[in-house]
Amino acid sequence: MDKLKIPREEVLRYLGYRNQDIDEELIRKIDKIRRESIVVFRPKNIFSLHKIEIQDKRYL
Repeated sequence: MDKLKIPREEVLRYLGYRNQDIDEELIRKIDKIRRESIVVFRPKNIFSLHKIEIQDKRYL
């Protein structure tokens, strides 16, 4: 399985940071939690994409 990726930018976005200076201590904490999370998290979902064709506009 591919290694779980948790982008720092996504963590900051989720926390509400937008174009702000980020304290080095916060960056260290985020990076530590990202590393720990990769070890702990176990993804459980599987999905696949399928192309569909609409044959009748009333039904999918």
